[in-house]
This record gives sequence, structure tokens and C-alpha cells, in this order.
Amino acid sequence: MDDPPDELEDFSNDEVWESESLAAPPVLTTCWRCEKAYAATESRCPACLANNRSIASTESESRVASRGSESPAIVRVVWSFVAMAAVSIAMAISIAVTMNPADLDPNRLLAGLAVFELLHTGVVLYALYSIRPAPIPDPTFRERRMAWVLALPMLVGVLGINLAYHHALRNYLGVAAQNDPMLSPEALLPLQVILVCLQPAIVEELFFRRVALGAALEMLSPAWSMTITGLLFALAHLGQPLSLPVLGLLGIVLGYLRLTSGTLWLPMLFHFLHNLVVLMLGRAQ
Repeated sequence: MDDPPDELEDFSNDEVWESESLAAPPVLTTCWRCEKAYAATESRCPACLANNRSIASTESESRVASRGSESPAIVRVVWSFVAMAAVSIAMAISIAVTMNPADLDPNRLLAGLAVFELLHTGVVLYALYSIRPAPIPDPTFRERRMAWVLALPMLVGVLGINLAYHHALRNYLGVAAQNDPMLSPEALLPLQVILVCLQPAIVEELFFRRVALGAALEMLSPAWSMTITGLLFALAHLGQPLSLPVLGLLGIVLGYLRLTSGTLWLPMLFHFLHNLVVLMLGRAQ
């Protein structure tokens, strides 16, 4: 059989070239957070890991249609936060009502604190199990390095502001410094370190700098996310109402360290050392 004419071969090649050149370009969408363009089929922005809201809304509608309504992550974070704040208020009321101010046993206070901290831990464990927030965007190597370099000066600064604030507050109210019975030298130091320093550094950071911060990042910028979760961190300590301003500052700094270091280890270490210094100063008074 004779070979096909060259015209047919040329036509076939031209047709393939035209079909490839006429292929539709990928549809792009703009990230609501960083405003960078990326493929609309991606579930998250490659640059900042923000949810693709068009896909997220479609998936949410399909879940609602198949399984009924489901509250978003931020709503479940709020309810978990309310439970944590309620535990703090109950702890403060319990100490004020059941303890005789004239005869405060520091070890008895620590035993009561242990019960409430177990409740806090249970709330956080449930939040970790039930809430799947967005992943935290990975910082650059320079941001990671600067976070670790600046952590110690920031710790000194936060502690200095804490001490200056409480000193000025006592002078304004005209009251003398009062020792916290739970921080007194008569109490068992290992139990103090566990309940005042170690447990909050682990449990509170898991909730506020992992679950709450991740849920906030699905809707807000990193700056607003670390600010709002830092203020929620302060409000979770309603049993210490006069300390809320410095606790809010501490929460914002911890959020900043979480975002810039790319790990929970640095805010956990910062939180532990902050509370340890406060503990040692309280025992020295």
C-alpha cells in the first residue's frame, strides 16, 4: 500500500498544534488573605494556606445536605473558650467562698487548683479532638531565626511590664503587696511548678496557639488572628481581673512567636519561663 500523502500528515500535525494552542488556560482565583492568584481548583492558597472560600463553601453545603448543619471551627472554639472561662470563674469563686482568708493552706489551695486544671485539660483535649483548624502558614527561615533571637528580650520586656503594671496598680489603689498563698515558700515547689508553670504552658498553648489561632486564620489576617486570640487568652483568666491587661499583652506576644517561629515549642517555652519567674518572685516575697 502506498504511503499517505504528505498533505494529510501535515494537516494532522497542524490539527494537533492548534488543539494544544487552543486549550483553555487554568482558571485562577485571588486569595482573600494575601491577594495572590492561584488555580481555582486548589483547596488552599499555596502562599499563605488560606482556605479557598469557593471550594470551602461548596464542601460546607454538601456536608449540610448530607449530614445536616455543622458549626464551623470558630464557633466550636468560642464554646470551648466559654467552658474554659467558666472553669476559671468557678475556681476563683470556690477559693473565695470555701477558703478562710485567715488560715489559707497553700497545699490545700494547690490541690483545689489541680482539680480545676484537670477540667481545663479536659476541655482542651475535647477541642483538639473535635476541631480541625487550618494549618499555620510556614514562616521563612529568617523569621524563624529572628523569633528565637528576640524571644529572650521579649520575655524580659513582658516581665518588666508585668511587674511595673502591678506596682503602679497597687500604688493607685493604695494597697500593699499581698502574697499569693499558692506561690508561698510553704507550698510544695514541684507541685507549684507543675500546676502554675508546666500545665498552663502546654495546655493553654495547645488551645490558643494551635486550635484558636488556626481557626481565626481561616477568616482573619495573621495580625488580627494573634491579637484576638491573645485577648481571648486574657479573658480566659477572669479569676484574675486586675491582671487582664498584662495577660492580653502576653497572649499577643505568644501568638506572634507562634506565627514567626513555625512551632509551638517556642511559645510553650516562653510561657513556662514567664510563669516560672512569677512563681519564684512570689516565693521570695
